[in-house]
Amino acid sequence: MIMRWPLKTFAVFLFSGLVPFTLFSNCLGQGMQALLNNESLIKKIHIPKQIFVISTSVSLLVDAVFSTICLFIIALAIGAPFTASLFILPLNFLLLFAFAVGLGLALSIATVSFRDLPNIVGVVLQALYYLTPIIYPLSFVPEAYRWIFALNPLTLFIEIFRLPIYEGSLAGPDVYAKVVALAILSMIFGVYTFKKHDRYIVFKL
Repeated sequence: MIMRWPLKTFAVFLFSGLVPFTLFSNCLGQGMQALLNNESLIKKIHIPKQIFVISTSVSLLVDAVFSTICLFIIALAIGAPFTASLFILPLNFLLLFAFAVGLGLALSIATVSFRDLPNIVGVVLQALYYLTPIIYPLSFVPEAYRWIFALNPLTLFIEIFRLPIYEGSLAGPDVYAKVVALAILSMIFGVYTFKKHDRYIVFKL
């Protein structure tokens, strides 16, 4: 028993939270370093530089989807529900992908000037792991402190993944409205920031 849950039930619960968080942290961590990792190519070939950030994230998205399929087959065997709500997962992946890529584009620009930024972001992501309801349900958090978790956008993304995978249900329209808004705003911010500083990238690498 873990947290008074059967081990099999907890495994499915944990899986439903790790899938979105791992994809987000990987897209952010690797996406923000994509320009530095492709420095020599950027200096030799004149192509849209955001391609390096996006292609890195697309590769991670594909890996995450295939890994999720494999893991979910195991999850089904140990008790995860198979319901029509699972068909919302492709949309959930795209929304999370857009949110992560938008931030990755902006941070990749900042990383060109501040080379230690990935280390700082890594520490922040480690803190977010514990401040996001991944290994515990939000109901375990005292009500007086839940407002802190409400400020964490990843809480919403965890919810839209956990409900169909673990509970066999869907998040409410209000949750999806917030998630869509976060994804759109992140992409707008990322694209705007990248285009504004695009011309200076080669000189700072």
